[in-house]
Amino acid sequence: MHIDFPEGCVTAILGPSGSGKTTLMNVLTDNVESNIRAVGEVHLPGEMAFVPQDDRLHGFFTCNSYLQHYARLTGRSAKSCESQMASMLQSMGLSDQAGTIVGDVFLKGLSGGQKRRLSVALEALSNPQNFFLDEPTSGLDAESALQVMDFLKQYARAAPG
Repeated sequence: MHIDFPEGCVTAILGPSGSGKTTLMNVLTDNVESNIRAVGEVHLPGEMAFVPQDDRLHGFFTCNSYLQHYARLTGRSAKSCESQMASMLQSMGLSDQAGTIVGDVFLKGLSGGQKRRLSVALEALSNPQNFFLDEPTSGLDAESALQVMDFLKQYARAAPG
């Protein structure tokens, strides 16, 4: 199989349930389960980020504390990323929730859609050239899904890296 992902474009992988879309993304991101054997090579220049289908967020962090933590993981200080973090919160419609905890079963916090948008923003913070998102609009209402897709189009046009 040979796949080209043009720079500055959003590419969608479509297919029915069970057709292997998530498996393909796992192979492309080298996130293959031990019971799956992938033969071949994947050449993706630059940094890569992956937003899985399910949000993997801890309930006790706020949106801001998560963004600050992820900024430190990129090797930059939270201070140097402040304008980018504010811009991401605004792009994702989360500005009003900056100080809100993520929440979980026991703690009231963000809605499911807000958690999904935060997951996208967190991975985008590192400015990866290759940005893989598994069902990025899953569980979102129409307006939130449009916000995420608009963000991804703008992100692709900016061609990070």
